[in-house]
Amino acid sequence: MCSELIEFKKLADEGKEEYQWDIGMRYFYGEDMPEDKIKAYRYLLKSAKQGYSLALKDIGYLYAERKDRNHLAAKYLESAIENYHSNFKDYMNLYCTAHDLAVVYHDLGDYKNAYKWFRKVADETKDKEAKNSAIDMVQYYIGKVVKFRKDPSEGIEFINTYETS
Repeated sequence: MCSELIEFKKLADEGKEEYQWDIGMRYFYGEDMPEDKIKAYRYLLKSAKQGYSLALKDIGYLYAERKDRNHLAAKYLESAIENYHSNFKDYMNLYCTAHDLAVVYHDLGDYKNAYKWFRKVADETKDKEAKNSAIDMVQYYIGKVVKFRKDPSEGIEFINTYETS
């Protein structure tokens, strides 16, 4: 290990959340140290528990990979978005996380929260690809609601409920 990496690991072991995240990611990808998913998870979780947005996001993604842990994925991804202000380098990262959170809620069958997060991305992001994908999903939800109701006005009422709650 180079001297900088030794210093990073020391700071991580002292509880500095940004260094815990950095070391966790290095273990995860085997970058400058042996790949070790268990150590990666431990460092990332320590950082996430201190509210470090990038660690919250990455722990959320790790849980999302296991469909039986989507409820935990949603918790961590939502916390990452709430705490994004100082750690996300660009809004694209934020909206990708919001989009992925919406997908997790969709997989959980929580269509209200899925719609809420897709709608947020559709309304607020400037990235065309993320916006178009989110708009497609918003339209999917509107179509799904209208399709499965006898009276289309019930579907619109359903969507209006989502948007106001």
